[in-house]
Amino acid sequence: MSSPVTLPVDDLTRMTRACFEQHGVRSAFAATVAEVLVDADMRGVPSHGTTRVEAYLQRMHNGFIDPDGRPRIEVEQGGMMLLDGQNGFGAVAATDAAELAVERVKTSGVVWMTVRGTNHIGPLGYYTHWLAERGVTSILFANAAPTVAGWGGTRPVYGTNPFSAAVPGASKQVCLDMATTQVAKGKIRRAAAEDKPIPEGLAFDRAGKPTTDAHEALVGTLAPMGGYKGYGLAMIVDLLTGVLANGSSGADVLSAGDPNGLSGSSFTLIAADTAHFGDVDSLRARVDAHADFIRSSGDAEQDVMMPGEPEARRRDAARIHGVTIAQDVYDNLVRLSGETPR
Repeated sequence: MSSPVTLPVDDLTRMTRACFEQHGVRSAFAATVAEVLVDADMRGVPSHGTTRVEAYLQRMHNGFIDPDGRPRIEVEQGGMMLLDGQNGFGAVAATDAAELAVERVKTSGVVWMTVRGTNHIGPLGYYTHWLAERGVTSILFANAAPTVAGWGGTRPVYGTNPFSAAVPGASKQVCLDMATTQVAKGKIRRAAAEDKPIPEGLAFDRAGKPTTDAHEALVGTLAPMGGYKGYGLAMIVDLLTGVLANGSSGADVLSAGDPNGLSGSSFTLIAADTAHFGDVDSLRARVDAHADFIRSSGDAEQDVMMPGEPEARRRDAARIHGVTIAQDVYDNLVRLSGETPR
């Protein structure tokens, strides 16, 4: 197997942006998508990183992503908002939604915003963390193509349907980002691409039997997080995104890697300006104090971390030491960007 490639953050970002610009995507949108994908690689989530570039472009060339599409407000009533993503890049839709949320919470205090008719938005934690850095507390969840069977069944009906929430602190943000399955499907795809087995307990084959074969898992189903509890969460996410927004849900949502149809995915962002609860500095100090309390629960030699902290540490390290990506991902970036390989 070929060795991975390590690049400075700026170089990887420039190359990723060039991939989209070379294929006709306007510079501003190319920069937005590149930032989200590279950030995923920096945080050690390569399943949602630059490995996605080729699939995004293939979907775009097949007419299933509109490179000029961006969200349009269809309904706005108080703090409730419904937007149509206009089938644009998911990262553009989610970034627009986050920026709009920052603006709206200043007056309304809280915003419930659902965006339908969009595409894969990448790691949800990118957006909730961004909002927390701007003093906004948020919850974000999205539906995805079916990969989880109904409880007791074998046919997939719900996606990994991820969930993220972030709360601003005085020194750092607390950010939870997770799928409602035991693992994100992108990690299964990556294991299959590298012909690696997956750990037990993550997936089932098409007959509903547990499997450690990534290829069998891709044609089977993923195990919901916490058994029936994860299945219930996945259902609620689908109801609060595609179903209530009159968008795609369940089997109508197509995979981000499927080049043959509209994805139709939806996401819901709930954002709040917690300054309405009291003094901002005091509230953020309480978040830090709570984090310190959790960290103090281990012994001296133990490293008790907050949700999102491992990813944040990897991101900090990547800024210094560079971002490591698989050789085949790098080769695709070189080919699609037209840049000269290292």
